[in-house]
Amino acid sequence: MGYGLIGLSKNPKNSIWHSVGGIPMATPRKRNGKWQVQIRRPHQPSINRSFIHKSRAQQWARKVEAEIDVKGLLPDTSLLKQHTLLDLINRYLDQITPKKRGHVNEQIRLKQIARHQIASYQLINLKPVHINSYVEERMRLVSPGTAARDLGVLHHLVETARLQWGIPFGEDLFKGVQKPKEPPSRDRRLDLHEEEILLQGCALSRV
Repeated sequence: MGYGLIGLSKNPKNSIWHSVGGIPMATPRKRNGKWQVQIRRPHQPSINRSFIHKSRAQQWARKVEAEIDVKGLLPDTSLLKQHTLLDLINRYLDQITPKKRGHVNEQIRLKQIARHQIASYQLINLKPVHINSYVEERMRLVSPGTAARDLGVLHHLVETARLQWGIPFGEDLFKGVQKPKEPPSRDRRLDLHEEEILLQGCALSRV
């Protein structure tokens, strides 16, 4: 499947495409002091990037084209541009949370995330660094256990959007995000003296 040639200049010197084995390939062109690359396929949204150095532009174009050849069609990123994380939270609160037994606690956690700055990000701009910053901020305000549960709710929200709603996140948003470590639970056996006192107390309570 070749790359589409849509609205390109008839002058080869101005074109951002060249052909290798009959398949049009993206070629950087300089505009406004930067090297611009545009990758297209028929009936798919284009991918555009600008670079200061031509070599970086060429490397990026080769990388993306290779990924397309291996993985197939480009994902439609229009949904990522149209919606924010808050949109996903509201839909999740409406469609998913009410069906859960622990819906009250989950609703509280999701509404807390909705009030945070991270909720305002367009999905296309949301990155692991934003998730990590959110977790670090929560760690300064709440216990590690609470922060871990908040992160778990956020992770399930994103996975639901990806698997059930077809939101084409381009990367793993939780890659490299450190899950807060909960303190170890207390697990101690009673010594003989403590056990004797406990048993005596139980016996007296039955009198």
